[in-house]
Amino acid sequence: MELAFHPEALTEFKAEIVYYEEKQPGLGVAFADEILRTIELARLFPRLGSPEEDNVRSLITKRFPFVIYYEVMQEKLWVWAVMHAAREPGYWKKRVR
Repeated sequence: MELAFHPEALTEFKAEIVYYEEKQPGLGVAFADEILRTIELARLFPRLGSPEEDNVRSLITKRFPFVIYYEVMQEKLWVWAVMHAAREPGYWKKRVR
C-alpha cells in the first residue's frame, strides 16, 4: 500500500523532528523512527487504529505523546495528521476532503 501525507501533516512531522533534534541530538531521529514505525503498522494492518469519524482511524505512538490520524483510500494510506496529544483535538478535520 502506498503512503501519502497531507501537506500540513508532513509539515507537522518535519517540524517536530527539528524540535526534538534541537532538544537533544539524536532525539529527532528517534522521533521520526517512532512515527514511521507507527505508520508502517497502519500500512500493514489498516484496521488496527481506533475508528474516528468517517473512515479515519487513529494510532497512538508508544515513546512520544503523538497520535497519527490516517485513512485508507484507493490502496493508499493517507496520513491526515501527526498530532501532539496535548494539541486541540479535531484541528486536523478540515484537511479531510
